[in-house]
Amino acid sequence: MKRAIFDDVPVAAEYTGKQNGELVSLKPGDYVAVKVHSCSTGTLFAEALGRTTLQAFAAAQSAADDGHDFVAAVHAAPREAAAMAC
Repeated sequence: MKRAIFDDVPVAAEYTGKQNGELVSLKPGDYVAVKVHSCSTGTLFAEALGRTTLQAFAAAQSAADDGHDFVAAVHAAPREAAAMAC
């Protein structure tokens, strides 16, 4: 499992594959959809797209089918998460 690093900025309250709607701050325990821009051996450098659930993320991914987003679980640091699925 790799960790994803992203800026601590407000994100869409509900990830739908589009950037719109209410913005919220992420907190530990949230799942967040991220778009990975680059990586190193153990780290994914990403942009947070929105708060999500595993089920909602899978549904949005099957609709988009672009294969570029990951879902991650937010840990103690708001801008660090463990990449869970792709």
